[in-house]
Amino acid sequence: MWGRLGLLLVMGVFGCAELYQEPSDVIEFAEEKTGAGADGLETVEEYADRAFNTSGAARLDSQLAAVLACGHQSELVDIDGHPSIIRAPGVHRPLHGAVVAGIERASDRIGERIEIHSGWRSMVQQYILLRLYERGVDGVYGPAPVGRSQHQQGFAIDVPSAKALDYLEALRDEGFVWYCDQPWSQRSGCTGDRVSCCKDVPHFTLVPDGHEVGTPAREEDVKSVVRGFQLLWNFNAPPGATPLVVDGVYGGATR
Repeated sequence: MWGRLGLLLVMGVFGCAELYQEPSDVIEFAEEKTGAGADGLETVEEYADRAFNTSGAARLDSQLAAVLACGHQSELVDIDGHPSIIRAPGVHRPLHGAVVAGIERASDRIGERIEIHSGWRSMVQQYILLRLYERGVDGVYGPAPVGRSQHQQGFAIDVPSAKALDYLEALRDEGFVWYCDQPWSQRSGCTGDRVSCCKDVPHFTLVPDGHEVGTPAREEDVKSVVRGFQLLWNFNAPPGATPLVVDGVYGGATR
């Protein structure tokens, strides 16, 4: 879909009220409605084929976050201004509530705020990361398939590499799993220590109980990410475009 229907990097603003005809406390994003089909805008596919990061999709990501906060990922909470978190520029405001609670406790343990360089990630960002990886862009290490990244469920955070060891024990004590502790985390042929050979030092995950890989709840988590995109596309689709089936499946017309 990214090329055939020309998903634009800027989409219209809307909240739950426009989708469900009822008031909502969804995160508000003050952006002018542009709508699909505006002149001069490139598709996500076009952007992914020239970019070296995901920053150009930030406005579209915000719209997807708003849709998901409407109920498709209702356990996302807003971390903007959170007293236990330093949110680096470009980090999106949603994060899973269980992860935020774990960060709060870890922050109390070490007596300082936890700095986050990446948290919740949109389906669009994941698609772009996959294209960057396919293009061989430096610093992108084998992203998960669209919908499957723990960042997309709000279960994962990336901290500054230089702070990872400072935060490590406190985050572990609160149930976070460090990527470098996993057997598949090491670079092939690397002869250094575990940290220097780790492919993703900043990455920590905290998966809520019952949402482990292979569980029905986790499959529903994956579908919720895709459904949010399908709803947003249908809301902004160009005149005459066939609406997507809102089924949470990343395939067919959605893909």
